Amino acid sequence: QPSDEESFAHVLVMPIQGEVISQFSGGELVKSETTGTWQTHNGMDIAAEEGSPVCAIDNGTVADVTKDALWGICVEIDHGNGVVSRYCGLSPSLSVKAGDTVESGQTMGSVGNTADIESKQASHLHFEVLKNDVYVDPAAYVNGN
Repeated sequence: QPSDEESFAHVLVMPIQGEVISQFSGGELVKSETTGTWQTHNGMDIAAEEGSPVCAIDNGTVADVTKDALWGICVEIDHGNGVVSRYCGLSPSLSVKAGDTVESGQTMGSVGNTADIESKQASHLHFEVLKNDVYVDPAAYVNGN
């Protein structure tokens, strides 16, 4: 959770509108619907139909675009001050590439259901935030706005 001196001077936007169907587990083990194993959940899952637009939560630079065996197509944005946001399970048709500058609320792509590790869940975006390379609760940054 950001301290007062680290808090942002502006409100960050949700990457997508929808119900949060799985919260950040904060290091606690939760049972995966897909794998049936107990594991940490390092992000939040937001229900959304395939094709729903996904936007950047804040200004930043696209640090990486990857196709991960478990998490599918992912976009990682460096927001400065050690804050990185990561959007997983996107469709292959992205509007950004590594090195691009993005603005808060800018659409980068859409939900694609490419995350095999969460394939038994309803269609959703898996969204993570890291602060100094440590997973933190995304809700502390976007606060449901």
